[in-house]
Amino acid sequence: MSTAPGSQSGFHNAPVTKSLLLCIGGCSLVAYLLDSRSLFHLQLIPNLTANHEFWRLITSHSVLTTSGEFFFGSIIIYHLRIIERQFGSSKYAAFFFVSSALSTILEVGTLAIGRQFHLKFIPAGPYGFIFAALYQYYRMIPYTYQYRVFGINISNRVVNCLSVIPFLYYQYPSSIAASVCGLLSGVIYRSGFLRLNKFRFPGFLNRFASMFILPLLSTRSSRRSPFLILDHRGQEVQHNQTQTQARRHVPAQEPPQPIVTPRQPVVNEENIADLRAMFPQSSQEAITRALLTSDNDINRAVQFLLDHHN
Repeated sequence: MSTAPGSQSGFHNAPVTKSLLLCIGGCSLVAYLLDSRSLFHLQLIPNLTANHEFWRLITSHSVLTTSGEFFFGSIIIYHLRIIERQFGSSKYAAFFFVSSALSTILEVGTLAIGRQFHLKFIPAGPYGFIFAALYQYYRMIPYTYQYRVFGINISNRVVNCLSVIPFLYYQYPSSIAASVCGLLSGVIYRSGFLRLNKFRFPGFLNRFASMFILPLLSTRSSRRSPFLILDHRGQEVQHNQTQTQARRHVPAQEPPQPIVTPRQPVVNEENIADLRAMFPQSSQEAITRALLTSDNDINRAVQFLLDHHN
């Protein structure tokens, strides 16, 4: 997945992914130290029906009970940060909530139906979210190259999705039921059923997260550059100079502002080559227009071509 567009290193523009890894890692460590990992599996009988332990419906998504699951699960969640960059952090957080809720409902139904097939529990862990996000990855991210195996073309996108097999191994066969529920929740979300893909958290929660949580997760300085910046039309903005004049109590008209000629956008030839490899059916003109529209941002250009692909 690291070869996909938008998969920059680190947690740049992926605070939700960083939060998930910290929360799952912390909860898994606490469960291990308290030797209470068995309390997080989702079990219909007797936990839900007789003991009414409904808190398991929530906590079952927060703990990975084996070291192997935690290792591979953390790697998968980290690589899926590309979906957060495509969605945006607000939509990605809502997607985590919706996909987890949908997969929980499907898991309870699977346990009820699977009793006759000796399915006793659903393993703890964010299986629903991981496999719902994998479905979004498969549908959204274009492949960059293909393999040919026994006369069959297999893209690197399929190979990346198959990398979850080691993750499924540790709780097999119960993990298969959990993964199917996650895939179904991803399909339901993308289909627009009940407009679930339009769900967002209330504005006050987003503001709270931006003010108090995001600064704790940020690894980059928020200071603005002292140089002139460009707006979306390529025109220079005299932001820093205006602030300096205000601090010195100098009237805005003194001294007269120099006339700045707008810079002509330049298309990166490497980005053109990458996009031609990913979209061989698109014309040179369409690829150039996508890069100009996105200011040479290959991630936005990919999204532009996907949105305008006939």
